[in-house]
Amino acid sequence: MSKLLVAPLEALTDKRLTESERKVLLVLFSYRGKVSDTVWPGREKIAERSNIKDLARIGKITTKLAELGWLVKYKKGFSGHNIYRLTFPTALEAEYTSNDYLPLEAESTSSLEVKTTSSMEAESTSCNKQTSITNQNNKPVLLVGKPPKPPAKQKPKFQKPTIDQVVDYKNELNAQGKNYLSDPVAFFDYHESSGWVVGKSLKPMKDWKGAFRTWERIGRKLEKVNADKQSSSSNYAASLYDYAKATDF
Repeated sequence: MSKLLVAPLEALTDKRLTESERKVLLVLFSYRGKVSDTVWPGREKIAERSNIKDLARIGKITTKLAELGWLVKYKKGFSGHNIYRLTFPTALEAEYTSNDYLPLEAESTSSLEVKTTSSMEAESTSCNKQTSITNQNNKPVLLVGKPPKPPAKQKPKFQKPTIDQVVDYKNELNAQGKNYLSDPVAFFDYHESSGWVVGKSLKPMKDWKGAFRTWERIGRKLEKVNADKQSSSSNYAASLYDYAKATDF
């Protein structure tokens, strides 16, 4: 299943970033949750997604990103891994015009801030993938990756007709000059007894109106067969066999 990554466009266009710094920054944005800009992937996870094997280099890159204003690093306890709060560089704010969308909240990071794990719990409640395409100011941001597929349209469920509905449909066809002679009650009783399945494979019926029209055609074919000297029981069996073949769709 494809993953979505939501990040400001400047994460790609910031000329101050090296290719490795840009990779790490986008990796951190891939962990960003819906309601928080705080993420805490370990260096191993960052290295895996960015394809940078040197863990020490990951630490240096995140420090550089903090100096450039892209994040604030927090220490998780005394021996745990770092926690990162994604921000927007103050240096890039001047490039915005009145028509531009608002970035993430800019914050100066001239001095790295250190907090404990307990103080971070109230600040963030989720570190899942961001799936929307707006930032916390409800403005458009860059969407990287394949968008999710729209939900498949559900086919309407078959509803068997009532006898009155079959009668009304026959009258509707006759009003169009069709001259239908089939008995709606016989049609209804036959399918009611068989569970409203059609064809030799006994598939569930999809269109009872189409089945009724087929029933009429088979009935007219039977009338021609009656001209021959066959028994009425043989004619009835033959008509049902032909109907089963005709409705095998």
